[in-house]
Amino acid sequence: MSSSIISYSNALIPISNLSEHETYQIDLNLPEEILFGNLKKSNRSQIKQAAAKSFTHIIQTDPTNQELLLFQKFYNHFAKNKHTHRCNAFHLKTLQLLRDQHALVLTKILGEKEETLCYRIYLTDRIRALTLYSASHYRKNNSSDLKRLYSLASRYLLWKNILWFKKNGHAIYDLGSLTTDENIRQFKMGFGGEIVKAYSGYVPKNRMGTFILWIRKVKMNSRWKNR
Repeated sequence: MSSSIISYSNALIPISNLSEHETYQIDLNLPEEILFGNLKKSNRSQIKQAAAKSFTHIIQTDPTNQELLLFQKFYNHFAKNKHTHRCNAFHLKTLQLLRDQHALVLTKILGEKEETLCYRIYLTDRIRALTLYSASHYRKNNSSDLKRLYSLASRYLLWKNILWFKKNGHAIYDLGSLTTDENIRQFKMGFGGEIVKAYSGYVPKNRMGTFILWIRKVKMNSRWKNR
């Protein structure tokens, strides 16, 4: 299948057969003080509060299979509570392949008891860092104190990652597609970037690829009709 189709995620140049959507990008060439000033006021406040916490910022440019499995378990728990798609065996294998190509960065925040509070995983080509996954257990907690802790950790992780990618020579931090979910949209836009048109999907390389994509379309339409 991989020899018959090409997968594109957030390509910035329009290509036939790809669907257009909005993504949200931050220019990492800007000075740190400008980047921080561009953040929403409440985000700046929470990041300052988080900096005073006993948080540990973890960056893994070569995560082990075990570390990716731990992420998968964490993410799927998050996905269940949010009622969204899970990270299945195919997705896990994709993450491993990206890791092997030195194109994956796994990040997380640990609490004072060294428990994982949140994750962010990125696809990188050394120029642009594209968010592939983000997860926390904010939704599963009813405690206002714990919700506040997860909120601080999530914003702190995003900000620390922005600085890390900037320090390591990246030019663009891409928060990923802007969905119709207004809460997610407003969260991303609170980090001071700009809306950019992007294109994602699959392009056939030959007749077999065209056939595979047709089968995929039929299956997806059938799945939708049966919901």
